[in-house]
Amino acid sequence: MAKDELAKRCREAQSELDKVRTRLREAKSRASVFDEAITLLDGAYESDTIHRKLEDKIRKEKASINNLRESVIDLEGRIAAFEETIKLFDVDAIDQPTDLRPNTDLFRVREILQKAKRPLDLGTLLTELGKEDSTGNRNSLRNSLSRYTKQNRIFVKVAQNTFDLVESESRTQKEHELFPGTDKNETRHTD
Repeated sequence: MAKDELAKRCREAQSELDKVRTRLREAKSRASVFDEAITLLDGAYESDTIHRKLEDKIRKEKASINNLRESVIDLEGRIAAFEETIKLFDVDAIDQPTDLRPNTDLFRVREILQKAKRPLDLGTLLTELGKEDSTGNRNSLRNSLSRYTKQNRIFVKVAQNTFDLVESESRTQKEHELFPGTDKNETRHTD
């Protein structure tokens, strides 16, 4: 699954970031010690040669520090992007059932099916919506529900003109009880 692979890569980036931060602390400590040594050598006889060598070491450590800081920024950016992408998977899973606008017919159909805790036919749904069970209303509701059932989102068609919720935990058992002629393993209608 893509989410698992992203999580793995995020952990790898976090591990690399920890290593880079350790090397950054080491580089800062080394530069600090070299700087202290320069102040201690002031006035000593051999200080010119040692002073130049220490300054070279400090320059190298500062360059290393700058490179490591850039690596930290890059890795923090990668980690943030991984975490943001991983959250999208969770948001999609959470938001999927709530992507219906409140107070629309489909929103109300979902509430009706949740309350009924079983599949309902179009006629019953229309009655519960307070609408006339006419051909026009049946076709309109059927078409609206079909847009979701084709994507296996929110609603599922369990029989001709009969719908349930994808989230219904015991839908397969209910289908078998309501429609004894269907096989539990049979593919559901998607239209």
